[in-house]
Amino acid sequence: MLDGFTAYSTPDPNDIARWWAYLVVPDTDVEVRILYRQGPPAIGRFTDGRAFRQAITQADADAAVTGIYATLNPVRRDIPWSYPRNRLHRGGPAARDTDIATRRWLLIDLDPRRPPHTNATASERQAAFARAASIRDALTALHWPAPAQGISGNGAHLVYPLADWPNTPDTTAMVQQILHAVAARFSDAEVDVDQSVFNASRISKIYGTTPRKGDPVPDRPWWPARLLAVPDRQHPLTRDRALRVLGWVQPQKPPAHRLTPGGRSASPRFVTVDHVITTLAAWGITVRSDPQLYGGWWRIWIECPWASEHSGFSGVSETAVFWDPATHRMGFQCQHAHCAHRTWQDVKRNFGSQR
Repeated sequence: MLDGFTAYSTPDPNDIARWWAYLVVPDTDVEVRILYRQGPPAIGRFTDGRAFRQAITQADADAAVTGIYATLNPVRRDIPWSYPRNRLHRGGPAARDTDIATRRWLLIDLDPRRPPHTNATASERQAAFARAASIRDALTALHWPAPAQGISGNGAHLVYPLADWPNTPDTTAMVQQILHAVAARFSDAEVDVDQSVFNASRISKIYGTTPRKGDPVPDRPWWPARLLAVPDRQHPLTRDRALRVLGWVQPQKPPAHRLTPGGRSASPRFVTVDHVITTLAAWGITVRSDPQLYGGWWRIWIECPWASEHSGFSGVSETAVFWDPATHRMGFQCQHAHCAHRTWQDVKRNFGSQR
């Protein structure tokens, strides 16, 4: 259990099968994504537990692999898929949020704050475990059910079973509110509650494997992902009980442009949205969607120029630039905690020409 800290320095291959038993939903797929040090990820959709375990075990033995993930929520079987199931292939499209059949899990992901591109120390991990135990106990007091308790490698996971919430924009907004409330109460300078894990096609590390991000050093080694406790799905989290956490934060009036970040600056040379896209490409920034109108602004999903893994491989992204055709103002937003402070000025300064 997370409040009974031990080193957990050795992966347990049995965790792979145990987690599969909780991910599977009849007539849906589990999508696996294998990340490598170089090149595109390997992607596969699985319906067979034996094939899943074999693929994960083989990938975990590959020194070129940096992380092994699966979708927490079930992928719809009726979505076109060009490859054989129960096998991996390099590259190609991954599941999008709209491909998810239902919301089955709510992930609370805690990471100890540490220098970028490093693994956690034993004491930093212990701080994340202790914070996860505090969150679990506080949510239990609100009559939330017992969660799955896991180790992500460097940090801690609480994964709550849901009463198959519908995969709708309203549900997505509610999950964002819930994670914001938990983070507002429990994030601090030592441990961070990741608020970027709200989307339906969110992937999570597969327990029983060892993530290999960052260079291992004696006090910051590669730590395995472990599954410490599994929940009883007979008592899932209902929406009414989930919303009790909103009492932890004071209600705030939403800003006029809720998803348009600060740090905007005039860029009068952008006279069309196509010009914005062309400029991003010239700066080496990967555009991951067609522009979309949002509240009078154009929103363009991109791959995070600082860390591509922030944007996931869901076919959309969690990183975007914004352009207001009326004022020519620009904005940038990356929903990953490590980039939450960055603005359009940072993009220009680090990747663009002087304008």
